[in-house]
Amino acid sequence: MKIVLDANLLISAYTCKGEVRKHYLHDLELVEICISPEILSEVERNLRRKEFDLEASEVAVILRNIVDRCQVIRINSKSDLSVLHGSDWHIYALADQIGADCVVTGDKGFFEEAAMRGIPCKRLSEFVAGKAQDDG
Repeated sequence: MKIVLDANLLISAYTCKGEVRKHYLHDLELVEICISPEILSEVERNLRRKEFDLEASEVAVILRNIVDRCQVIRINSKSDLSVLHGSDWHIYALADQIGADCVVTGDKGFFEEAAMRGIPCKRLSEFVAGKAQDDG
């Protein structure tokens, strides 16, 4: 199973105790998580915000962990979706390029656009519940 995980879920997995962290650490162990350099940059940019109160060394450890856990895949400029504009173009292009089974996100605005582009999209809790059914 190959998924694209969005930046907000990665940020939550490392900064908030709760369901997202639990799912990321325990329920996605056998899932191939793919991200783009743009997703990684968004994670870094947000982790450096004052609200998270993280030292530069803590941010570096989180980023190293993400790179170790996820496949960082550069988007092929020849992808039909690389010409899209807007903040999520790279998610669509990456999902298309790698033939992702699903994009996993908490971004409500993403679902309608993804459906129009034929990209399967689920919330993390829905993905984990469906995976558990498939595994069971």
